[in-house]
Amino acid sequence: MLTYSQPLYYEAAYNFFDAKKQVDFFETLFARYSKIRVKSVLDIACGPGLQLMEFAKRGYQTAGLDSSAEMLYYLTGRGRSAGLHIETYRCDMHNFKIGAKVDFAFIMMGSLFVKSEQDLRRHLDSVASALKKGGLYFIQNQPYEYPEQTEKWKNESRGLKADVEFSRTPLDNARCMYAETVRIRINDKGKQITLENEEQRLYISPSELKEFIREKGSFEFLGWYPGGINEWFIDRSIEDSPNKDMNMLLIRRA
Repeated sequence: MLTYSQPLYYEAAYNFFDAKKQVDFFETLFARYSKIRVKSVLDIACGPGLQLMEFAKRGYQTAGLDSSAEMLYYLTGRGRSAGLHIETYRCDMHNFKIGAKVDFAFIMMGSLFVKSEQDLRRHLDSVASALKKGGLYFIQNQPYEYPEQTEKWKNESRGLKADVEFSRTPLDNARCMYAETVRIRINDKGKQITLENEEQRLYISPSELKEFIREKGSFEFLGWYPGGINEWFIDRSIEDSPNKDMNMLLIRRA
């Protein structure tokens, strides 16, 4: 069973972060780096959209973009139950258009998947077309080094217990392709469910990504910083961090 088709179980595995603290940090970024007042936000690959829920509670205009109809249906329902309106768009992150331009865009938890340089170019073009000039684009946990990684964790949410295995495995070193695999075992009140998903991705090095950004001319590169789950350290350099898997990339629409 694919992980992204089961929003409730997916959320049980991944809601270990504090959305309030994350949005507090985003508001710090707005004050420090945005050249425009931020009133509207776009979450790319939004999933269950917990950050969007928090933004909406604070009065922001919110929009979520995802390729999963199940995720968007779940998010819309959660928002409606809380008396919140969240606009949703079902589309490919590499080639999308939304309604009105937004003031801030973000993508979380290493969700920027590209299989080719063309994917990355199209993604940056799409974000540029969706973002007002002077607005920020925040990218969390983009692989900083060629991936070979395994993590395991447990999480519990609303009576659901999740046991998660996450790995990145090199596939083709010459082409810098790797596989990202997620396996989630759910205990739903005694019912055992296993969710699995694997994606092939292209690794783009920091120097290559900066060059793509410079080449496009639509963004200014502001920095690549170390971080934790709920905060990032904008006064430090990622190069000096022992854990480069936890990071943030910040660029601004030119």
